[in-house]
Amino acid sequence: MYRAECDKHKIGEADTIYWGTPLTFDPTLVELLLGLLYGCTLYIVPEDVHLNPTVLHRVLFQIGAITCLQMVPSVFLRWTKQEITKILLDSSLRILILGGEQFPQEIIEYERKPDMKVFNIYGVTELSCWATIADLTVHTPRDEIPLGTALDDTYLEISNENEIYICSYTRYCLVNENQKPKSPFKVNSGDVGKLCNGILYFSGRKMRIIKRFGQKLVLHQVENVIFDQIGLRIRLVFSESHKKLLAFVLIEGLVNEGLKHRTLDKIRVKILNIVPEYSIPDFMDVVTHFPLNEHGKINEKALIKRYEESLHQSNHLQTVAENFTHILSEYLKYDLSGNLMKFQKYTLKEMGGNSYMTIQFLQTFEDKIGLKVPENLVKLLLNHTIEDCLKFIKENMSFKIKRKFIDDEALLANKRIPQLQESSIWFKYNLDGCVDASPLAFSFKESKYVACGSFAHKFVILHSETGEEYLKLQTEQEIAAQSTLSECGNYILVGSTNGCIYCIDLSLKSIRWQYQTGQQIKSAACNCSSTAIVFGSYDEFLYCLNVQDGSLIWKTKLFGQIRGDPLYENTLKIIYIGTTKGMCYAVNSENGHVIWSVDLQEPIFGSPAILEDCSIWTTVTGKIMKLCNNLVSSSHLKVDGRVFSSLKVYGEMAYFTCQDKYLYKISIRNFQLEKIVQCAGEISSSPFVFQRNTEVFVACACNSGILYIIDVNQKNILVQMHLPAETFSSPYVLDDKLYIGCRDDYLYCLNLEKLLILETE
Repeated sequence: MYRAECDKHKIGEADTIYWGTPLTFDPTLVELLLGLLYGCTLYIVPEDVHLNPTVLHRVLFQIGAITCLQMVPSVFLRWTKQEITKILLDSSLRILILGGEQFPQEIIEYERKPDMKVFNIYGVTELSCWATIADLTVHTPRDEIPLGTALDDTYLEISNENEIYICSYTRYCLVNENQKPKSPFKVNSGDVGKLCNGILYFSGRKMRIIKRFGQKLVLHQVENVIFDQIGLRIRLVFSESHKKLLAFVLIEGLVNEGLKHRTLDKIRVKILNIVPEYSIPDFMDVVTHFPLNEHGKINEKALIKRYEESLHQSNHLQTVAENFTHILSEYLKYDLSGNLMKFQKYTLKEMGGNSYMTIQFLQTFEDKIGLKVPENLVKLLLNHTIEDCLKFIKENMSFKIKRKFIDDEALLANKRIPQLQESSIWFKYNLDGCVDASPLAFSFKESKYVACGSFAHKFVILHSETGEEYLKLQTEQEIAAQSTLSECGNYILVGSTNGCIYCIDLSLKSIRWQYQTGQQIKSAACNCSSTAIVFGSYDEFLYCLNVQDGSLIWKTKLFGQIRGDPLYENTLKIIYIGTTKGMCYAVNSENGHVIWSVDLQEPIFGSPAILEDCSIWTTVTGKIMKLCNNLVSSSHLKVDGRVFSSLKVYGEMAYFTCQDKYLYKISIRNFQLEKIVQCAGEISSSPFVFQRNTEVFVACACNSGILYIIDVNQKNILVQMHLPAETFSSPYVLDDKLYIGCRDDYLYCLNLEKLLILETE
């Protein structure tokens, strides 16, 4: 099958091939057969050498002088940049073959010696581990790495859904009682590709293409964008059970906690500016290596496990021995700490361990204890019992681990918070998809209604008392923005992620007009006169439309996507708006001319607060800036978490939430910051300020779904209650009802009186 290709490159008796692929992974047979067919030398190393990248580099290229290397990219990239440079420029190697995963972009950018051959191989176990081969010896642009040409008796097909099928009339595998298949034999690779000018390119694993926030997200494409822009290797993993996008950034060398957090903050800000919002990870962590599965591919389950462990970190593991048994338990899925006597007589292999698991364990163990594992312990781990390993640790590594104390009180308090009671629910409405949009409650012709949309492309207006449908629309894409009532009170305006804003006639219960922008709309519109509205789009334009017919009055190009709602100041007739690239603007509402702009250099996701001729802005990184329209003076404050909340003004106070779990209050006139209460979890949505009798209250919700009602003057939590699922919707209060969306697909209307009574009982 691959003989012609090998003949072309004159593989022969003089070559030395590294036979390092595990026997359970079919490419090992290619290495073996190459040696048998051409009389090559097969070079084999001890397992402890294979597990140590630095030692392996020396053994393969300085001692063994191998000339042909086949590897999974994740294993190859265990070597440092310096080691890879030496391999490609100054070593015995002349043929490098990478396959089993997407070919790494950065390898193409390394300088190589003239006679070095580099190949991308592609295939599946069920038909052929080598089905196609691409010669990348001639420099190939990084974003265009083909799968190559099919090998003997093999051809590829691509379906209407862009799925890649590997086909053959003669090559197939029969397992157990399987019958000879009808020709041709076709195998769905599970991969997605694209065909350009007759050349097939790899687009990603089908399972690495997800739908997030209603958007199709190709994880490896996002990884490539991040690598191109900031030069860091990153692995994105979507955890189905947690419904979160996790990002793991590869940074070589041990990273202390303080430096890690500062580094992550900088990386987060950069990522916010280079990828769409729906691509931004929910969680980020730095890793010094990517864990590998038994075939040398990146182990996504281990990365998800790392995320889960980060949720429950504590300071109870102080000794090296405690960390050893704890980490080993995680990889082996046995509780060694609680059953040590039962398992200590077994070796790692006897308990189900393998070489790649050992690599993962050793690297994680080194990260935890902050130093290199002694060579003697590696040998004990490979060949001796757990008891022998622990004895060595206690005799030679008997020191305590210094670690940051993490208080678990918040976690325990979270578990004690009661669930939402049925008696508190006035009604709930199923929108068939996540309800991240914030609801709007309003009055129309002496009746009251609530409007909200969902990721299921649905938008509804309900009677506020009964929850009965007044109007229901099916849009082309999801609704993530809050709707707006026109100043005349006859229309509802709402944006969609298809880039369209809809004007709904409340009397006719139909769409009066719609206006198409260049990209998605995530922010609400604001009224800037009795006949005009203003809104922003991700296409970086601020639009002003006639509310009666949807005609364009003006549009202004800004720098950065618009995520926050524009804010209109009636006296000066100024619209204030911020962008995800850190620009804040004051815009003339009548003609769209920019009056002034200031670069805060950090993304702005929320709306500002305004008082007379001053405005206050928050950035994602927690900076709070006060600007005056004459730009003569400005000052700033800082909070310790990320801020996605808008500033909500009540009197001369502005309220906002933060991912440091606090609800804050700012005196707009004096520009003084004050913490009100600490909640149980991170908050990304905005608070809602309302008055009952003479008291001022704030409603807000943690991302985890805990709803709060807070007496801001007394700094007292009146209500804290778990919704059935996560929520990123901001609450809305009208009269004695509280409305909020939830990720269990429901819009909830809660009885405010009942909530307050239940909490005081």
